[in-house]
This record gives sequence, structure tokens and C-alpha cells, in this order.
Amino acid sequence: MYNLRQLHSSYFLVERPTNYSKPELKDPHIVKCTKAISIHMRNGHCDLALHIFNAMPLRNSVSYNAMLSGYLRNAKFSLARNLFDRMPHKDLFSWNLMLTGCLRNHRFLDARMLFDSMPKKDIVSWNAMLSGYVRSGHINEAREVFDKMPHKNSISWNGLLAAYVRSGRLQEALCLFKSKSDWELISWNCLIGGYVKRNMLGDARQLFDQMPVRDLISWNTMISGYAQDGDLSQARRLFEESPVRDVFTWTAMVCAYVHDGMLDEARRVFDEMPQKREMSYNAMILGYAQYKRMDMARELFEATPFPNIVSWNVIISGYCQKGDVAQARNLFNRMPRRDSVSWAAIIAGYAQNSHYEEAMNMLVKMKRDGQSLNRCTFCCALSTCADIPALELGKQVHGQVVKTGYENGCLVGNALVGMYCKCGCIDEAYDVFQRIQHKDIVSWNTMLTGYARHGFGRQALTLFESMITAAVKPDEITMVGVLSACSHTGLTDRGTEYFHSMNKAYGITPNSKHYTCMVDLLGRAGRLEEAEILIKSMPFEADAATWGALLGASRIHGNMELGEKAAEVVFKMEPSNSGTYVLLSKLYAVSGRWADFCKMRLRMREVGVQKIPGHSWVEVHNKIHTFTVGDCIHPEKDRIYAFLEELDLKMKHEGYVSSTNLVLHDVGEEEKKHMLKYHSEKLAVAFGILTIPAGRPIRVMKNLRVCEDCHNAIKHISKILRRFIIVRDSRRFHHFSEGICSCGDYWSKGGSRSSVKVKVKVKEPDPDIVTWNKAISIHMRNGHCDSALRVFNSMPRRSSVSFNAMISGYLRNGKFSFARDLFDRMPERDLFSWNVMLTGYVRNRRLGDARNLFDLMPLKDVVSWNAMLSGYAQNGFVDEAREVFNRMPYRNSISWNGLLAAYVHNGRLLEARHLFDSQSDWELISWNCLVGGYVKRNMLDDARRLFDQMPVRDVISWNTMISGYAQVGDLSQAKKLFDESPIQDVFTWTAMLSGYVQNGMVDEARKYFDEMPVKNEISYNAMLAGYVQYKKMDIAWKLFEAMPCRNISSWNTMITGYGQNGGIAQARKLFDMMPQRDCVSWAAIIAGYAQNSHYEEALNMFVEMKRDGEISNRSTFSCALSTCADIAALDLGKQVHGQVVKAGFETGCFVGNALLGMYFKCGSTDEANDVFEGIEKKDVVSWNTMIAGYARHGFGRQALVLFESMKKAGVKPDEITMVGVLSACSHSGLIDKGTEYFYSMTGDYNVTPTSKHYTCMVDLLGRAGRLEEAENLMRNMPFEPGAASWGALLGASRIHGNTELGEKAAEMVFKMEPHNSGMYVLLSNLYAASGRWVDVGKMRSKMKEVGVQKVTGYSWVEVQNKIHTFAVGDCFHPEKDRIYAFLEELDLKMRREGYVSSTKLVLHDVEEEEKEHMLKYHSEKLAVAFGILTISAGRPIRVMKNLRVCQDCHNAIKHISKIVGRLIILRDSHRFHHFNEGICSCGDYW
Repeated sequence: MYNLRQLHSSYFLVERPTNYSKPELKDPHIVKCTKAISIHMRNGHCDLALHIFNAMPLRNSVSYNAMLSGYLRNAKFSLARNLFDRMPHKDLFSWNLMLTGCLRNHRFLDARMLFDSMPKKDIVSWNAMLSGYVRSGHINEAREVFDKMPHKNSISWNGLLAAYVRSGRLQEALCLFKSKSDWELISWNCLIGGYVKRNMLGDARQLFDQMPVRDLISWNTMISGYAQDGDLSQARRLFEESPVRDVFTWTAMVCAYVHDGMLDEARRVFDEMPQKREMSYNAMILGYAQYKRMDMARELFEATPFPNIVSWNVIISGYCQKGDVAQARNLFNRMPRRDSVSWAAIIAGYAQNSHYEEAMNMLVKMKRDGQSLNRCTFCCALSTCADIPALELGKQVHGQVVKTGYENGCLVGNALVGMYCKCGCIDEAYDVFQRIQHKDIVSWNTMLTGYARHGFGRQALTLFESMITAAVKPDEITMVGVLSACSHTGLTDRGTEYFHSMNKAYGITPNSKHYTCMVDLLGRAGRLEEAEILIKSMPFEADAATWGALLGASRIHGNMELGEKAAEVVFKMEPSNSGTYVLLSKLYAVSGRWADFCKMRLRMREVGVQKIPGHSWVEVHNKIHTFTVGDCIHPEKDRIYAFLEELDLKMKHEGYVSSTNLVLHDVGEEEKKHMLKYHSEKLAVAFGILTIPAGRPIRVMKNLRVCEDCHNAIKHISKILRRFIIVRDSRRFHHFSEGICSCGDYWSKGGSRSSVKVKVKVKEPDPDIVTWNKAISIHMRNGHCDSALRVFNSMPRRSSVSFNAMISGYLRNGKFSFARDLFDRMPERDLFSWNVMLTGYVRNRRLGDARNLFDLMPLKDVVSWNAMLSGYAQNGFVDEAREVFNRMPYRNSISWNGLLAAYVHNGRLLEARHLFDSQSDWELISWNCLVGGYVKRNMLDDARRLFDQMPVRDVISWNTMISGYAQVGDLSQAKKLFDESPIQDVFTWTAMLSGYVQNGMVDEARKYFDEMPVKNEISYNAMLAGYVQYKKMDIAWKLFEAMPCRNISSWNTMITGYGQNGGIAQARKLFDMMPQRDCVSWAAIIAGYAQNSHYEEALNMFVEMKRDGEISNRSTFSCALSTCADIAALDLGKQVHGQVVKAGFETGCFVGNALLGMYFKCGSTDEANDVFEGIEKKDVVSWNTMIAGYARHGFGRQALVLFESMKKAGVKPDEITMVGVLSACSHSGLIDKGTEYFYSMTGDYNVTPTSKHYTCMVDLLGRAGRLEEAENLMRNMPFEPGAASWGALLGASRIHGNTELGEKAAEMVFKMEPHNSGMYVLLSNLYAASGRWVDVGKMRSKMKEVGVQKVTGYSWVEVQNKIHTFAVGDCFHPEKDRIYAFLEELDLKMRREGYVSSTKLVLHDVEEEEKEHMLKYHSEKLAVAFGILTISAGRPIRVMKNLRVCQDCHNAIKHISKIVGRLIILRDSHRFHHFNEGICSCGDYW
């Protein structure tokens, strides 16, 4: 057995001749390396495997195949394909390996292309292709491959048979089965299993009886089949006949009895079992749990000899379903191990038992525990968010869903649709619904029911028609949704038509739920007699829900007799249903029958029924605030009540009158009004208004139905405060805006809309169509598309203006599918309608849709042509814009100016000038446009010539030229034009001021500022920015204080200035004082904290920003990622990445590059590579970040491969690129390669070497021991070497023990940077290693004289989103005792493995034993030990250090990684070290 520690020794750095002979397979060195590659790949450490592969002097096809196989196993397809293409010799095994890898990862197109290009195929190749198609369900393609096969084996036949069986194509399976006779037993069992799975037991039995031989699987399949079908007699008979029974046979019988509810019989079979396994116990426990016999289930669970994770999950689920969530949690806490099902069970348990906050806490805890979310846990989490409902938390879960790629699947997609529907976000729900790739019946039903509950009945019916068109067959639930939609929207005739056609049209027999919907539909419309007749004609006894619907309708329409009759029937069926008593009590109270009302109260007491207390809740900053009527517990109660009093006065002024007839107490009117004033929903709405920022909807939930008075009041509140309020009660949603509710008041009064005493835009059906159209426009401008649609649907008649208002609104709010659907349904389209639709597409950059519509237009005017031209022009499609321009039958000034602006904005100034010269009657705006184009590109001579030719100039002309000269630093010309300008406005003065600021002449700028006759915010901000830029914060603060009016830019400038100049406390103070913030404000304060090393506060601010509802932009994301990178907070960085993905910024350069940097600095090179591959248009920063990242991680060869790819991609290297390339060569010992790149920089890449490049070369040569060459290079530098170059030489001298050269280099550094403590330490190390303790003492004295203190070394590690920091010999950490004990234990094991302390590094002249003690508790060792103790097995331990890791710690951590079998990634101030199996990725070349 070879030792993996040898694999990174200097043996790999020996250069071999290029003309070596082809290696033999049995070369022991190749075998060792290949084995090491396989080990790393199995552990998922692709980078380490590649490091070994690159270090191999000789490779054979086995080495390549090991790398290929590893890449494919770890889903690194691009890397695998790249390596495959570079293989010098591909054998058939390599082709098959690549083919199989593509297929296993569902990359069928790649696999087929590879298969077709194979020079030679064997049976393995054909079977791989066949099985790939089979596994993915492409049966016809699998058959095509099967038919083409030159020869087939049993794997081929069985593969195709299994494909037919799994996909339910049993007829074809049987035909294939009959086509040959020598089938194996596995094939017989496969076909029988297919019949059993589809309950075709007759066919299964017939085949079973024909079997020449049967095994246990055959018998068990048939027994299970009969058992699942409920035919216990046949199952029992086969059980008795079975010649041999195993644990699966017995368990099948147990499951059969459990399935039929015969638990005692199941237990009898269970007790008779000769041998039991976990699955047997679990089947029996599941039976008891299923039928809520938890005492028996618990007894059996406790008796299980070895309960597995399924046993724990079953018993936890059982307690949850029974409602005993405390017992479930107790068991959950006792679990020795948990999986995603365990977490899903406890989260679902809390949610099902209405412990929503605990459910969300468990979800957060699960993430902290490192448990990855699967579809099941995502669904539980989303269901919990929906039930609460907690929209913000739901959106966070959605972000994680997007990152895992589950969004487009049915299971999680349906849960997302349900969550958004229940949280009142019907538009977001529809967006998710649209993205689900293969919608099932549940997807359609969820969306349809959502529309129904929100009162958007017509949209629900439109969706229903789309469902029929999509060939999805409706089921019973669908029709409940359809009838509910008709009921909530008052579409009585439509609903009746659907109900009576259910059986004939869709094959659905109406059940009690459908009849209940119909009774509700007719009852709301006031057709109570028809509703009663329908109940009497039902083919079965009407249930309590149906009679309850009739009672509710009777209360709405005041039909006392029918109400009493319906209530009495419900009392007989459900005597404890409090809602029925309340409904009848309300009916009595409204009629003034207080004696009957009191009797109802007494009856409730006699029966023991209590009215369910009403409560409402609202989510603010991810926290649920719950209110009851007259709440006196909430901490903000005084503020809420005062606000409600204020609102009450305003509402009464608007005509609001309390609905006192709803108060179920025989008291005075004033007392009734007081009772209504503090209902829970009003308290929740008031608190939402006080705490949720303007512009965001207020979402309130109530556990009962919203009362009529609150409904009326909230309409008034929405109009007075211009807030959008969404209330979800126990039955439906109400969207309040501008004094209108989306329900149209059709929830409390049937048939006709209730008259509202609010002065709203839309009250009764109004013949004045202009008023309706105006209301639609108001709603659309405020972004309330649903309310606008409600108004539109309520219109008695519509004109083309109504349609155009709706279409324009939809397009303004990005609802393209709704706009197009309405456009297509317009009865008559005029030219204006076409232009509205076209302009909407253009403004939203949907140019493909716009062009299709443009080509379809029956008639076009100049507006149509200009819209299309401007769409192309504004989006950079200049050639397409020119094509439209050339085709225009007639052009106006907008056409000419549009094309000219397109040329100018895209830098095509030569073509712009040709167009300009082609005609003479240009407007002044066109002259200014072309002048501005020249100025923007610093072509000031051309700009000036055009300026001088202008027939007329305005202030914009003068300002453009003055700004142009000022920006390039030609202040004399700028001043000359300024003096010549016939008119000077505030922008002219500000242009001069900015010119002086940009050129560093702040005092001169202030003179202009003081002379300005008029100043605005722009002038103040320009002067303010000047002071901030040149760090004159005192003067900046005085100017800021003196500003008569400050805008948000003024505040942002000051916050940025203080952040950049170390005044972060002052920056935060200003931030907290800001009257209003934007994303720039948040980015400034986050960046300020990060720049001043307050990383935790920076991340806290990012979280606070999300809670405050501010949408993150690229800048804030970049700041947050930079902060995560600086402190190496990988888990937090991944959470930010999830939000980046959801925001759609991941593929852009700016945020993509920040993600690259974050992953590299956190030690995750694979994730960095994945992000890099996903960036659509990589810029030079993207490539530089990757090259520098690989260099810091010691993966030099990968960095150089990437550098070559960069050149092939046509990206020109810059100075930073070459620093990365040379660093890569330095860290990996590629001396000759690095020297070659250095000397070819100027000739090949036009990059002149700077001091950084020379420093890299000194480091490269010095590390290799070529100190004389390094010194000569420094002498020949074209400029004086800097401290960094001498420091590199000093470091190399320390490594190689050259004291003389080290002293010389140190002296040079001390002259340049006398306070650089690192250089003193390096020289001290050099003296200590040489035993020159007197000189070490002198160096200490010199540091004291100069006043230099050694930088304290500390290390930190992230555990569960918290940073733990350690110093040497740390005695403050709460886990210190445990850490030190563990280190002592590790020390003994390391010494047995051959570890010896590097005592020569200790800078003290003491005994060896004391030196060893000093080394034992270095900060990096403490951090590593804590990581091992707290981070779960299988996850890497990532440790950061602010200084370079010491040689002893490096050696020790290598041993630790081998002893504990963990991957440890250490980032020091210079580079990364990946420790695994006793090896470091640096190959000890650091």
C-alpha cells in the first residue's frame, strides 16, 4: 500500500525529456498516481485530482480515463469533454466512458452526437445508448437503437422490455416477450410486476402460472398485488402455497391487512414471523400510526431492536397527524440521525397543527444544520408560508428553489403557485404557473382555485378553457373551482350551465361539494327558492355544508323562515358547529328579534359550544403580528389606537357610517360603534400602514370571515391613504384600492352590488363610460392590475378606449401574456390599439414580439414605423433600425432624429455624420445630439467644428462643449467658452465647477460655486462630491449642513465619503437620519462597513435591507458578496447567491465576477468554475478573477490552460492578467514557463512589465532557489525596486537560509517601509533558524525603537453562519476546554504517525519542550480543531488566517487531515492550502 503523502513531493517537479517513450501500463508511478486521482474524484475533490494529473510526468489512457470518469461523476461536463478532446489516444473504453457519463447525467443530445461520431462501437456502446433512452422515457428512440444493433445480448432485450413495462406500454412489452422464448427469470418477473402495478391481476396471474421457474420475487410480487387490490383471500392462498417465504413475503401480508384496516390480523401475522427486519416493524408501526393508535405504535417502536431512520420518521409523522406535536418534537430531538424526510415531517406537523412560527423556525434550523432541502421539505416550507401566510419568508424559500432547479417541476412548482395564491400574490402565482414545464391536473386546479378565491372569476374561466384546449381532463376538484369562481363573481347563468353539463361534457358526476357550490351560487344571487329545490332534488342526502350555504344566503337576503329551517338541519348534523349558531344569531339580530337571539346564546351554552375567537395577523419584517378584537397586549397598541381614532374622523368626513346592525348586543348605538371600532382586522390594517413602507401592499389575514363594517371601513382607508390592502378571510380574498374592493361587494349582498357611501370612481353601473375608463387607468398607474380588471369586468358596456386602457396598463406592468390575450379578444381593433400593443412591446424590449405584431398590422401610420425604429435604435440594433428607416413610406423629424441618435449612442459617428450631411433642415436637437456624441468620445476637434457651424445655439449646445473641455482637463478652453456663452444657467456653472473638481482644483471650484447666481441640488452635490473625493470631510459636512434642500444623492455622497475615510460611525448616523433611502444608500453603508473591516455589520445591513423591502441591485449584491469573501462566510455567500439567481443577475459580468471572487476566497473553486461557465459575456475581469483564483489555490496549470482559452476567446490580456499568470507559475514552481511569459509580455500582449510583474518574477526565481538570478533581475529593473520586490527576495532568502542576502534585502525594505512589521518578523525567522539569537534580540530592540508592533495572528472559521475567531493560546472561547482536550488527543496520534514539531521557527531561545508547547496552540490549529468538532462529517472545514500559515501548523494540519479523514481548506494572507489524506495541494512548495 503506497503512501499518499508522497504524491506531492518534489519527485513530481522533476522535468523529464519530451522525447520519452510511451509509458507501459504497469509503470508503478503511473499506477500510484492514477489510484490517487480515483480516490480524490470519489471524494469529490476534482481540483486535487487535477493537481496530481498535471504533476504526472507520464500519463497513459488509464490516467485520462480516471480523470474523465471523475469529472463525469461530479457533473463537470465541460471539463470532461475538454479533457476527452485533448486525449492523445482514445481507446474504445474512453469513448464508452464519455458516452455513459453523458447519459447518466441526462445529456442525451451530447450523448447521441458522441455515439454517432464513434469510430467503432461494441455491445457496451449500443447498450449504453439504449439504456440512456430507456431511463429517460424515450422509448421510441430506444426501440430505434435496439433495431439497429448488429448483435444483442440479454442486457439489450431486458432493457427494452423494462422500458415498455415502466412506461405502461404493456401490449408492446408482451409482443416483445412473445418474440423470443429463452427469457431469463428476471424478465418474467419484470412483466408480471408491470401487470401488478397497473392492477391487471388476471394477466399477471396467467403469466405467473406459465412460468417455468419461480423465485421468491415472483411469489412476493403476486402476493403484494392481491394484497394491494384488497383480495386478501387470494393473497393468503398464495402465501400458504409459497414453497419458501422470506421477510418480504411476511411483510407483504402484514401490509395487506394494514391496508384494509385489519390491524389485529396484521399484528397476528407480524407476531408469527420467524424473522423480522426494520421494514417489518415499520410496516406495523405505520399501520398503528395510520389509524391513530399511537399507544400501540409507541410500544412497538420502543420494542424495535434497531429502529432505522424510517422508523423514527413514521412515529414522528403519526404523532403529528394525531395533533401531539410536542411528543413528535421530543422524538425528533432524540433522533440519532436525521434526513430531509425527518425535517419535512416535523415542519409539516407544526404547520398542520397551526404552530406556524415553530414551523418556520424549524425550516431555518434545518438550513443551519446543513441539511439540503429536497422537493418534500420545500413543499412543507411553502405550505407553511402559505398557511400563515408569510410572503417574505415564502419568497426566500422561492429563491432557494430557483437555485436548486426545482421551480419548473410540478411538485414544487404547484406548491409555489399555492403559496403565492394564498399570500395574495395572484400575478406571481401565474408567473410561476407559466414556467412549470409539464403542468399536471394539480397545477391547473391550484391556479384556477386561486383565481376563484381572489374573485377573478372570468380569469378562472379563461384558464379553464385553456386547460381544455391543452387536452388536460378536468376532475372533480376542477369543477369545484369553476363553480366557486362563478359563485364569487356572480356569474349565475354561467355556473348553472357548467353544473348541468359536468357529466355529459367531462364525465364527472356531481358530488356534495358541487351541489354546495350551486346552492351558494343561487343563494348569493337571491334565488333562494331554486336553491332549496336543488337541495331537495339531490340524489343523496344534503350534508351540513350544503345546508350551511343555504343558511348563509338566507342571512344575506333576510329570509328568516328559510334560515331557521336550514339551521335546524345543520344543528342535527353538526351540533357543535359554532359558525351555524353565529349565522342564525346575526339573522335574529338584524331583524331585531333579541329574545330569539338570547335563546340562541343559551342553546350554545347548553350544548357546550363556544364562538371561535376572531383574530387577524399581518407579516412585518418576517415576523407575524397577531391581533384580537380590542387588543391590549400588543407593544404598539397606543400608537395603533391613536392612528385608528385619527382615521375614524377622516372616514366619517368621507361619508363612512358604522354598520351597527351587525353588533350582536342589544345596546345603544354609540356603544355599538365603539365595539366595531377596534375589530382585529382594523387593528392589523392600521399596524400594517404604520410599519410597512409606502408603495408596498398591506396583507392582512383573518381566521373568520371579514365583517361587513370592517370591509366598508377598509375601503375608505384604502382611498384616504392611497394604500393597496389585501385581506384574506376564511373564504376568499379582498383587494382594496382607491375605495374599491375586488369583490365588488358581492360577498355580503347577493344579486346586486351594495351601495357604498364612499366617493369612489366606480360605484353603481355607470352609463358614463369615461368614468369607468378613468378608474381603470388609475388602478393600472398604481400597479393594481387585478383591481383594474375587476372594474373592466364590471362595466355594462366597453369601448375600444376601455380595451386600450387595459392593454396599456398590462404592458406598463409587464403583464405581456394578459395584454396579448385581451388584444386578441378585442371585438374591433383600431390603429390606436395596434400601436398601443406595439409600443408596449417595444418599451419592454420584447422586440421579437413587436416585429411579429408589426408585420401582422393591416395598416401602419408613421407612429407604427417610428415605434419599430425606436425599439431597434434604443436596444442597439442599429442595422435593423436602418432597414425600417429605409422602408418607411414617409418620414418625419422623429424618424430622422431616431436613426441619428441610434448611430451616435452606439459610437458609429462616421455613419451618423453621413446621415447628417444627407439633408440640411435638421432641428437644433439633432445638432446637439451629434455634438454630444463627439464630446462623449473625446473627439473635441470634430465637436468644435460642428459647434462653430451651428446656425443657432441654445444653452444645451454651450453646456455640452464646456463640459467636454472640462472633462479632458482643457480648462482654458472651457473658461473661454463659459465667458462667451450668451446665457449661463445652473448647468453651465455646474459644468465649470465639475471641471475644476475633476482636475483636483477644489478651491477654484469653490470660487465658482460661491459666485453662482442660482444653485440647485446638482450644484451642491457636485461641490460636495469634490470635497469627499479629496477627503476634505470637515468642509463637506459644513456644506452639507448649509444645503437648503438635500436630495437622496446628497445623503449618499456624504455616507460614501465617511465610509471611505474611516468615519463609519458618522456614516451610520447619517444613514439612520435619512428621510428616504434607495439601493445606492444601502450599497454605500454596506460597502463602508466592509471597507472598514466591520464585516458582520455589513452582512447585518444586507439582511436588514432585505427585511426593509428594498430590492437589491447589482451594487448591493456585489458589496454583500465582497463582504462574504473577505470573511470567507461561504454559507452566507451561498444564500446571497440564491437571491442573485432569483434576481436574474447571475449571468451578468458585474455580479458574476463578484460571485467568482467570493467562491475563490471561500475556497470553493468548483463552484467558482460553475459560475464562470454561466457568465454569458465574460469580460477581462472575469478571466482575471479566474486566473488569479486558480493561482492562489496553487492550481497553476489550470490557470495557464484558462489563460490560453482567454486568448482563443479573443480577450486581450492586461497588466492584471499577467500578474495572475506569473503568480500561477510562482505558486506551482513553473519557472521556465513563467520566465517565458515574462519576457514575451511586451512583444506578444503589448503589456509593459510593472513593479508587480517584477515582484512576481523575483518570487518565482527566489522560491526555486535561484537567488542570484533574482538579485540580478532586480538590478536590471528599468525603475527602482519597490518594498514588495525586496520583500519577495527576503522571503526567498529565509526559505533557502541565505542570511547575507536576506539582511541586504531587509535593510532596503526598512528604508522604504520602516513600519512594515512583516519584514522584521521574516528577518527574525532567518536569524532564529540560523541560531543567531543575539541578532534576534537586536531585531526585537530595533522594532521597539521604531515603534513597530508585530501584527497579532488570528484565525477564524464559519460554523452555522457564525464566525468564530481564535488567537494563539486562546482562553476566551466558550469551547476552549473541549478544543484543548481534542488537540492533546490529536497530538498523540500525530506523533505516532511521525509528526515532529518545527521548533526552529520559534523566535525564543528556550528549551525544545517549551518551544513545542508554544507551537501546539497556534490559532490555525485551534480553528481547525473547533471545525472538526462542530462541522458535520463529509463537509469541508474552511479556516482563514490573517498572516501566513507557519511551517509547523502546515505540517500538523497535513497529519490531522489524514488522521480524521477530513478535507481542510486553509486560506492565509498569501494563498490557499487544500489538505486531504495527509497531502497539501501546494505540494509543500509554499
